[in-house]
Amino acid sequence: MFIDDNTVVAASGKEISIYGTSNDKAELLRTIKVSHNIVDRANKVDTAGDWLFLYRFNEQTQRDELIEKVYIGS
Repeated sequence: MFIDDNTVVAASGKEISIYGTSNDKAELLRTIKVSHNIVDRANKVDTAGDWLFLYRFNEQTQRDELIEKVYIGS
């Protein structure tokens, strides 16, 4: 989902895992439980700064709507 020089963020179900990559291997720093399934065909994920945004397409309005905002910074 997200990667930079020192961080990798991965998701499964309703859980986000944040790994530090400053060593030769990834080390789990923390996990975050969220309300919605992250991995879903109807969802889109975006990141900005230290935030992760989860959007879902609304058939009625024909727009993506923000359904979850998660701080993934340290």
